[in-house]
Amino acid sequence: MKLDSSVLEAIQALREDPRFRGTALEALINLVEEKVLVIEAERRYKADKLHDELEKIVQDAEHNPSNLQKMCNRLTEISKIFLSVERAKPEVQQL
Repeated sequence: MKLDSSVLEAIQALREDPRFRGTALEALINLVEEKVLVIEAERRYKADKLHDELEKIVQDAEHNPSNLQKMCNRLTEISKIFLSVERAKPEVQQL
């Protein structure tokens, strides 16, 4: 069993964005990738530990607002994974 390729592609797209490095978003993505999206249940964070780690990220962002987003001197292309209309559409069942 492994993660869906679209999840991995989205994470990689975020990591390649120069505005991402050293931000609260990077800390959040690292936490999710390394401690939540883990196939082996015994390696996943439990809710209380996850809460504590999220609290640290929030507190850091509150104390260092510059960690919310890094400025970039060039336009950053939006990855196609975030532009996929078909992926974003939920399936709707007609009654």
